[in-house]
Amino acid sequence: MILLAILCMAMQDPARVILTGALGSAVGLYLFTLCLGHGALWLVVLGLVGFQAIFVVLALYNLLEDALRWW
Repeated sequence: MILLAILCMAMQDPARVILTGALGSAVGLYLFTLCLGHGALWLVVLGLVGFQAIFVVLALYNLLEDALRWW
C-alpha cells in the first residue's frame, strides 16, 4: 500500500494518493486497535499510519496548489 502511494505521488495523481492514504490509514488504525496489548508492535503500526498521513497531506497540498494557481 505504501508502494502504491509512492507510485501515485511520482505520477502526480493527488486524488488516488488521498484515497490510498485514507485506505491505508483505516487499515492501520484497525491494526493499531488490534495490537494495543501486544508490546511495541503498536509503535510500528502507528509509524505506518503516520507515514501514510504524510502522503495524504502532500497530496492535499498539491491539490490546493493547483487550485490556487488556477484562481
